[in-house]
Amino acid sequence: MSKKFVSELMKRIQEHLNECQSNLRQIETEKMYWKIKYQESQVEIEKLQNANENLKKENEKLGKRISSLKQAQHLEQEQQKLSQQHLEEENTSLLDKYQQMFLDSQDSNAEIEKLEKDSEKLEESRNEVHNLENDSEKLKESRRKVKNLQKTIARLNEKLEKSESLEEMDTIKKENARLKQQIIALEKKYDSDFQSYHLFPKPHATLNPYPAANLSEDNILHQLETIHNISTDIFKIDSFSFNEARRLEGEMLSKCSSICSSSWWEKRNVIVYFLIDPLMVINLQPKNDSSLDSGLIDPRFFFQFISSIFYVCQGLKDRPYDHFKKALNERLAPTSLDPSPKIQRNFKFSLWDRFIQPIIFNAYENLPKEEAFMYEAMIIETIGLKNLTNKACGTKLKKLNMNTRQRKVLGTFLMCKIFMKFGSKFGITVFAGN
Repeated sequence: MSKKFVSELMKRIQEHLNECQSNLRQIETEKMYWKIKYQESQVEIEKLQNANENLKKENEKLGKRISSLKQAQHLEQEQQKLSQQHLEEENTSLLDKYQQMFLDSQDSNAEIEKLEKDSEKLEESRNEVHNLENDSEKLKESRRKVKNLQKTIARLNEKLEKSESLEEMDTIKKENARLKQQIIALEKKYDSDFQSYHLFPKPHATLNPYPAANLSEDNILHQLETIHNISTDIFKIDSFSFNEARRLEGEMLSKCSSICSSSWWEKRNVIVYFLIDPLMVINLQPKNDSSLDSGLIDPRFFFQFISSIFYVCQGLKDRPYDHFKKALNERLAPTSLDPSPKIQRNFKFSLWDRFIQPIIFNAYENLPKEEAFMYEAMIIETIGLKNLTNKACGTKLKKLNMNTRQRKVLGTFLMCKIFMKFGSKFGITVFAGN
């Protein structure tokens, strides 16, 4: 064979070898991909198994609750029997007294009239007992209706989460609002006469729900600077360094990327959300929006917004509703005289008692876990842990090489952007007038 033929043959062999190596790398990549998919499916199976175990535990709790309710009903029946026996004994004693007095003093009209009045009072007491029994049955029926309506609302909320059609979502929301109105009407119907039979305790009066109502602008700026960690330069013309704030945010995100860069499959499915007291922002007025660089944030409305936030957290999209489910279970079937500290921290019962649901506001969405932790820690530090119901502040800020002033600038910038997003979503005032 000639050298040319040999070289040509070696070239073809080398090309075929390169092609085989490329196919081998592709097979290894696909193998890694399906390995990851298998691990994810195993995680999902574990979640389903845990959910099944939780359902079993909930069924056991419900069984115990039903047995306790049956015992309470039995005690109530026994109490009614005792009250009826007591009334019958009183009736017998009064009749005996009447007969004795009638025999002793037949000519005493005054005594006779007194006994007749006692007899009338006894009859009235019998009627009152009968009316109370009827009202008690009505109240029990009302309580059953309220519980059924609340279950219907829970099912509608689950259906709303799964729904993808806008028309269906609007229909569900309207039905949900109608059912809530029915619950409020049923609660008001028996509110005045049957205080002891309330399904929910009476709420305490709220003193001045709007924190900025009676404060001067200087006082508001002072509180934003001291109580919260807000730089008041954001409310002045050409005073706040937006470029520095953007650079600091970029450095924070770069730090997060370097932490999770080893996991190229890192999921971006985490949110950072607020629980907001709707009574604190109910009087904010609608106004046109603009960009953060071209207008000044109104300090009064910003202070009202930041004061309305009572819980900051991160998690998956269904995480906020876990607080509501736990609070609802604690209200319908309390496990103790005092709710657990976690439920008390994460939920304002004073709102729930008035059928007012806190606003769930997603400040950030579709984040990797590390970024979500970093944003959460920065926001909690900016609002102030003592102003929230959170138990602790995040520890991720220790990884940032930023001093106190830089964190204050970055936190102010982030909170103002979140306030703009909140104003855009709900159509409320964000910027100050001329």
